[in-house]
Amino acid sequence: MNVVGLGSAGCAMADALSVYPQYDVFKLDVGLPRKGNTYPIAKKNSHEEYDSQEVKLTQFMSKMDKKSGLLFIMAGGGTVSGVSLQILKQLNKKFKGAIDIMYIKPDVEMLSELARKQDRICYRVLQEMTRSGVFRSMLLLSNPHVEEAMGDTPIKNYYENMNSFVAYAYHMVNVFTHTKPEISSSPMRKEEHVRLWTIGILDSEKKEEKLFFPLDNSSDLCYYYGINEQKLETDGTLLKKIRNQVKSKSQEVGAPCSYSIHPTSYDGDMGYVTCWSSQVQAFPDGYQSL
Repeated sequence: MNVVGLGSAGCAMADALSVYPQYDVFKLDVGLPRKGNTYPIAKKNSHEEYDSQEVKLTQFMSKMDKKSGLLFIMAGGGTVSGVSLQILKQLNKKFKGAIDIMYIKPDVEMLSELARKQDRICYRVLQEMTRSGVFRSMLLLSNPHVEEAMGDTPIKNYYENMNSFVAYAYHMVNVFTHTKPEISSSPMRKEEHVRLWTIGILDSEKKEEKLFFPLDNSSDLCYYYGINEQKLETDGTLLKKIRNQVKSKSQEVGAPCSYSIHPTSYDGDMGYVTCWSSQVQAFPDGYQSL
């Protein structure tokens, strides 16, 4: 998969994904050299100036494999996010119908009023475009909620660790989605307009899940269980427990839930959940922030 990061946050997340060979990383930001898989964005003074500037990406895009699809990563709040629509317009010519967006929503309580406005514009416009089918999907991440899911983390290398945490979760969901499970429920068949989603980590023993974004009106949930292979061979109660957990969650949220169970060589078990929605998200305007 081609991964394109815009701005410092988008590039940092792209770097976190680059440790996995399945992703070919490209970066755009102010101050980058024009070589290889990096492209310099001319520095501007405002969101509006970035939006109106011409960015020619023909040569930059020529290095991308059209058959692999594309993940575009960006964060709201930064001034350089103003160029995002110009870039996506060009990427869409090559990857029409095959662009997924990863949107990192900052802690808005720590932003200036101008940065909040910039974030709000990108956040809402990209959701509307995704919901209408311009983009294949939009993965929403909220920094405060990712931090909550991570748990206590030392200050040193804090953001590197957070990016690695998200990248690993995203990668494992991709792996589980594209590999045959040991056993699973019937696959989800989302409606065409269900394109907004988030990821969460799952503790199957405690029956707890922590989402990376407080998604409203989830319509489809899928639980991915990575279980030690020996445990799959010996634990006769495991399938019943998982089925009961998924059924209970489906009744709780009033939405379809599915599951897939995959063998792993790790000593400990792992679990992830993906939640989808057709509704444009208002957070934090209509949600009590952490």
